[in-house]
Amino acid sequence: MKIYSLIIGLLISFFLFIPNIILGRQNNYYIGSGDILKINVWGEPDLDKDVIVAQDGKINYPLLDTVHISGLTISQVKEKIAYLLGSDYLVDPQVDVAIKEYHSQKVLVLGEIKSPGLYALTSATSLLEIISRAGGVSDNIGSQINIFQAGDHRKITSSNEDISSLIEEIKPVSIDLDELLKKGNLTYNIPVRSGDIIFFTGKKDGNILKHQVYISGNVKKPGAYDYQKGLSALNACIMAGGFEKNAAPNRTILTRNIGRQQQVFKVNLNKIKKGKKQDIQLQPGDRLYIQESFW
Repeated sequence: MKIYSLIIGLLISFFLFIPNIILGRQNNYYIGSGDILKINVWGEPDLDKDVIVAQDGKINYPLLDTVHISGLTISQVKEKIAYLLGSDYLVDPQVDVAIKEYHSQKVLVLGEIKSPGLYALTSATSLLEIISRAGGVSDNIGSQINIFQAGDHRKITSSNEDISSLIEEIKPVSIDLDELLKKGNLTYNIPVRSGDIIFFTGKKDGNILKHQVYISGNVKKPGAYDYQKGLSALNACIMAGGFEKNAAPNRTILTRNIGRQQQVFKVNLNKIKKGKKQDIQLQPGDRLYIQESFW
């Protein structure tokens, strides 16, 4: 996998030196609920505030009460607040707005990647950038990436969402990994968008998976464990040291090889712990990913 890591590094470095206007990074982030903004008004220290965008898309701001800003860019927010302040309160207010924390736009990364999970998008983001942020591909990477373009990030952040059924409803965009990483064919370096589920497939032969199960994410001792007959999903997590404080066992992801296909299922380990659902018997090669809580 060293050659993959080297190629990814070179390609990412190349993109970092492309002018911002080409990458479309200037003012292209659309603000949404959960984002935290820093607002400053020159000469008005009482109006310098950090604000969070509520679920209804509004912020609370001095003098203006609530202002709806969801779906706007930074420049548009700046203009709107300056206009509202200038209409009734200040003469020619000079407003600066910056994003302090990004929370609203996310993609879900699964499969043969070193650090699977949810990743926030802070600007126009390419597939190579996501691979780099997720630590690169794993040693068991296959030759294909499937991108399920859900189109609405709420579908992949809701605690009640069954990701397996969501994936079944969407025809994926398939990316040839060898073309992208080995040959450097940048036509495969497509942009990723909020709501995308990016699945890195494993090797077709799957020999490395025959006698182990893999537990990753928010458990105390993530890693590969020898498969034992009768091993269940909950017992595997106990074997991995139990859940971290910020774990969301109700949104556990199970990845399983079925023939030459890989399927993804959601497992609600909270209901299993309470005896409300039957525990799932694992198979050799299964991969459990325990997601992080949003709260």
